Amino acid sequence: VDALFVCSGVDAAHSLSSAFMRQWGPRVMHWLERAYFRSLKEAVISCTIADRSRLPLLEVLSSWMRADFIQEAWQHHISSELLKCCTAAGIDAEAEPEVAIFIRRSA
Repeated sequence: VDALFVCSGVDAAHSLSSAFMRQWGPRVMHWLERAYFRSLKEAVISCTIADRSRLPLLEVLSSWMRADFIQEAWQHHISSELLKCCTAAGIDAEAEPEVAIFIRRSA
């Protein structure tokens, strides 16, 4: 999804992401939850670069923050890490709509 975002933009990444979500079914297998959490956290954090070019990918990744895919505590952890990384990169999280949407969907 990340590579497709870089090459073809947010619409293509969103399309592929939706296809993955349908493929995975209604729940993430229990034994994959921790790996799913770690992968999603790294993907979200990778969106926080100073030039803000990757922020639109947060909209795609926000659809992965489903309660039936990731525990609520982990959702909050990812959101808190996102805010910390935005601050570190000089991004005003409150002023960036992509960040606000991600945080709202994960609450």
